[in-house]
Amino acid sequence: MKANGAIVLVAKCPIPGKSKTRLTPLLGSDGAASLARAMLSDILVTLLSSFPENVLKVLLYAPGNEEGEAHMVDILKDLGLPYTTTTADDDDEEEEEDVYQRWILLPMVNDTSLQSSDLGGKLSNGLNRVRTLQSKLSSSSNENGGVVFLGMDSPELPLNEISHALQISQKKAHLCPANDGGYGMLCVPSHAPCPTIFEHVQWSTHLTAVSQLKALTDCGVEVSLGKLMFDIDEMEDVRGLAGRLCNVRNGVLDGDERMEDVRGLAGRLCNVRNGVLDGDERK
Repeated sequence: MKANGAIVLVAKCPIPGKSKTRLTPLLGSDGAASLARAMLSDILVTLLSSFPENVLKVLLYAPGNEEGEAHMVDILKDLGLPYTTTTADDDDEEEEEDVYQRWILLPMVNDTSLQSSDLGGKLSNGLNRVRTLQSKLSSSSNENGGVVFLGMDSPELPLNEISHALQISQKKAHLCPANDGGYGMLCVPSHAPCPTIFEHVQWSTHLTAVSQLKALTDCGVEVSLGKLMFDIDEMEDVRGLAGRLCNVRNGVLDGDERMEDVRGLAGRLCNVRNGVLDGDERK
């Protein structure tokens, strides 16, 4: 997939008792954290292999401290994925060809929760730092490329949507709404003003996507809408994900899409220690 720009994966460290706590009744604290790690792992592998050139892959992680970095490094090493802790704040320049083929770890600043009212400020800070990193690269096409924000809660990645969003990012933004009223993907064009585009967004509500759309259009940024994405936050979301993955493994496909991006997750989900429940019983 040929595109230019950057992909920013916004992720919270999968820690038992702190990750996916609404799924604890279904999976237990360890199982919920295992599922979170499985989803994050699949996204990390899929994005790096699907966009090997011309697109920066940035892991914007929380908590943005040494503990958070250690957790993310452990996951990347376990997956055998190359990474660097070099950020836009560093003076050392990366070889351009090399930096596209690894994950760039970028700590989220002043974070306590990805669901706090200050999420817009954190995304704005991340966007500015990624744009600074883009400007350091010698490729002028990347400097003008859009920045795609993705979350780890929507593991069924719409790869064609991401590629399309980056290709049109010099003209417009692209937003994929989520089933819970939020959004699973947002591609921010280079001309979108920051932090204005994230101001007045109603985070963690059923109006998040609508208010984000309004914030963009109020700034004069044209927006196209993409396919619906599914967040995995509640017990019914897990059952729905399990059903869709089973359909993929059995060859039941969504339209003409092969959905290769979720086949790996199907295997990882099967390895979640406590399994997925039918009704109220553990398998």
